[in-house]
Amino acid sequence: MKKVLLASAALVASAGFAAADATVGGYGFAGIKYDGATDDVTVAHAVRLTFTANVETDNGVSLTAFTRTTVTGAGDGTETFERQRVDIAAAGLSARVGSTHGAAKTLARAAAFYGFDDGDVIAADNNTSVINDSGNNVLVQYTTGSFTVGVASTIGMAGGDEQDIGVKYSSGNITVGAGYATDESWMLALAYNFGQGSVKVGAGEDAAGNMELTGILSYNIGSATTLGVLIDDKDTNTDTIYGLDVSHDMGGATLSGTVGSNGAGDVVAGFGVFFGF
Repeated sequence: MKKVLLASAALVASAGFAAADATVGGYGFAGIKYDGATDDVTVAHAVRLTFTANVETDNGVSLTAFTRTTVTGAGDGTETFERQRVDIAAAGLSARVGSTHGAAKTLARAAAFYGFDDGDVIAADNNTSVINDSGNNVLVQYTTGSFTVGVASTIGMAGGDEQDIGVKYSSGNITVGAGYATDESWMLALAYNFGQGSVKVGAGEDAAGNMELTGILSYNIGSATTLGVLIDDKDTNTDTIYGLDVSHDMGGATLSGTVGSNGAGDVVAGFGVFFGF
């Protein structure tokens, strides 16, 4: 499978180049967090910068390079560029090389991340994928209409190479996804969008046989205010994760208040502002 992935990436990449379009983006946040395990209230803030460059060849092949860096706390100079990747796409076929989610996590994930601090206060996630977005991976996808299929592989990882496959299909307000990896882990996801919000449910089992069940509700309680509710039950946790979030769009920034239980029986909470640029 690895030879197929690499050959596909090389095939899509073969063309002449045009002028590049480069952009800088990112986010900033600031607020306070409560940790019930230590009974501490702390201030949290960070700045992330993202760098993206894109070119399109004369025959319609798109190539994109991405990297990012995040400065937290005092910014002591230890921050480095991370999550580098190169995307190559044409006519429904795409190849991502570098930091990818893998096929199962990309196409069969039900996840929610709550908190002003880029969603780090509390989270629900059915991810059991052996391939994660911090590795050196190859992901190839093909999309036709409402159907997407993907295959992925880790390349040269210390723990050995792994492969996975994922599929996703959308029809009307419903999207379903499934993924399976060579370590026998699997993932399933179902999403339903309705007029005032959405519901997501997910399930997964890792290579050790640990199950994960995830449920997420997002509901618009006003023109600019969203209520989020999540529940996440993992065999590896001592307790079920619960979360409640209220986020208000101020036009250019989001004010967020979050409270939940972190899976170890401890209450966590956060309140602050997040803005992207």
